[in-house]
Amino acid sequence: MKKIILLGLITIIVFGLFAKDESNNTTTKIPFHPADQSLFLMPTAYTMPKGMAAITDIELVLIQYSAAPTEDFHISFGMGFPIVSEMVNLFTVGVKYKYVNEKAMNVAAWVSYTPDSQVLSCGNVFSFSKDNTSFHVSPGYITSYKDDVEVLLMMGGMEVSATPRTSFIIESVSGFDLTDDDNDDDNDDETILTLGFRLKGDRISWDLGGSRLLNSMRDSDVFLIPFLKATFMF
Repeated sequence: MKKIILLGLITIIVFGLFAKDESNNTTTKIPFHPADQSLFLMPTAYTMPKGMAAITDIELVLIQYSAAPTEDFHISFGMGFPIVSEMVNLFTVGVKYKYVNEKAMNVAAWVSYTPDSQVLSCGNVFSFSKDNTSFHVSPGYITSYKDDVEVLLMMGGMEVSATPRTSFIIESVSGFDLTDDDNDDDNDDETILTLGFRLKGDRISWDLGGSRLLNSMRDSDVFLIPFLKATFMF
């Protein structure tokens, strides 16, 4: 079953890389704001304009640099902060390639790799938009060659613009342990539910919200963990 899931994801990604939609040359471009390339944690299929770059800081703990050498391609580098040996071990490189670019739908393949822990992540993200609302869904796969762990990743979210500079976001990120042979024990599965809002500027955007781990925090008195993210595009 795990091999079938992995093969299906790889097929989707490879097909996407070679099935570039040429219609994007005539598609009406939608204004791009900082942080449009993601919701809170999950990626969207949107990419920055060619030649732009962005720095994203999550909770003052994780920092990421991303650049768009072409209109449909992102490359990113991320690590922990402050820069100490433990945080350097989190260094991750990733790429995202948008191969469908329509006014109402964008589709992109994404891959990331963390060398120290030998963690490979890959997936596909579908972004749909209409009027002031966008919906995003991304199936993915994570494996650690170092720890022999495999996780099925399912992400989904929605962004609703209240004004041209303000939007509300809800996001769900779920991981299902494929290496757990005990069907009755689902303690290793987890879902992170995050909701909040985004303040959008021409060069910087702020994400403010709260997150809850639905499994780990089931009996916790803490309802939401504060979430803060800033994205500066230049």
